[in-house]
Amino acid sequence: MKHRIFRRLFSKKPYKKQLLTDFKFQSSYFAQNMNSLISNSPISNLSNNGSVARTSSIREQNNETVQQLTKFANYDKDPFSLIDNDLEFIKSIIFEKIINTNYELLKEISEYNLKLKGKNFRSCIIMLLSRALFESSEEAHHKNFEDTSYYYTSALLSACVEICHNATLLQDDIIDKAETRRSETAAYKVFGRSNSVFASNFLISRASHYLSTLETPYLSQIFSTMIYNLVFGELIQARNYEDDETMKEAVESYISKTYYKTASLMSLACRGVGIIHNYNEEKQMTAFNFGAHFGIAFQIADDVLDFTQSSENLGKPAFNDLKSGLVTAPTILAYSETKSDELEQMMKRKFKHEGDIDNTLRIIDQSTGIDNSERLALMHVQDSITSLSALVENNTESESFKSLVKLALKVKTRKY
Repeated sequence: MKHRIFRRLFSKKPYKKQLLTDFKFQSSYFAQNMNSLISNSPISNLSNNGSVARTSSIREQNNETVQQLTKFANYDKDPFSLIDNDLEFIKSIIFEKIINTNYELLKEISEYNLKLKGKNFRSCIIMLLSRALFESSEEAHHKNFEDTSYYYTSALLSACVEICHNATLLQDDIIDKAETRRSETAAYKVFGRSNSVFASNFLISRASHYLSTLETPYLSQIFSTMIYNLVFGELIQARNYEDDETMKEAVESYISKTYYKTASLMSLACRGVGIIHNYNEEKQMTAFNFGAHFGIAFQIADDVLDFTQSSENLGKPAFNDLKSGLVTAPTILAYSETKSDELEQMMKRKFKHEGDIDNTLRIIDQSTGIDNSERLALMHVQDSITSLSALVENNTESESFKSLVKLALKVKTRKY
């Protein structure tokens, strides 16, 4: 009897509405920048001053690139200033609609991370991109962006992406045993582990519900893919550096983890903006690539800050990645340059032995690992701007386009 029921259920004709074609993340394509740095990196002799000269040369290159991109943007304003009102509208959607509930404790936990001072990069990139695409259309000649469905739908997508990100942070802090988040006590330390998990699940379910109410197709599928990617990214991170991994495999693993844990939210959100503006798959892919390169640059810059900024500036402990056993760009690039057996052994044991953190920092400091990581972030910033230019076509003089270029640069120049 059961088998007959299942046959009837699964033999039905599919719905006429087709599912959105997923864009598979091509790790080998996005790892090209890192592989090119490694292939061009000379083997360092830690006993001489050769690395000092190379470091100086790379820093000069990096500074020159920043100056060129700044000149290309030709924009003196803070990119966030263009969307101040948008961010306020997004906050009202989040707090007054999506996470509004009569369960006071659940509401308090859900609001906790969202009320902490954040960077708002995700909302900024979504709203600026949507504005730039609108300004590239014929409708811009007789309508204001704020008076269109593009505006509301993009704002709701931004709200749901922010909620998704903050929901994962609630669980990340539990997994990482973090003491603080954005300089404040981690939520689970205040409300308990179970309550934090409940709030995380609540946030994701509410965001999913509100996206499903939109007439714009496929955004719910985009959102569910975001959730899947974040989980997959955690699994890749848990795997980390394997004993038998080649350098190429280690690079692709790192780039994949970086994409799934961080950049996928941005790339899928940017594709969502393309869907909102009725773009075809080719242009959606361009939007996807813009967000992917932007997100990868963002995370690489974050990995560098973990080595270069104080705990006070970061709002979390410095060297947290090493202490968590994570191998990130500065470590990989330092190892590719030095071929240090000592560093390789420390990577394999996830820096767990006494003195491993200090010894790793010493080797990285004597290499060009950090400067080359900054170079890598800039390469992805450049690739993101190339995709953006193709997306808006001839509208590269608009304020929103220039703001996006400035925002991409801010990924590299930020201090926290």
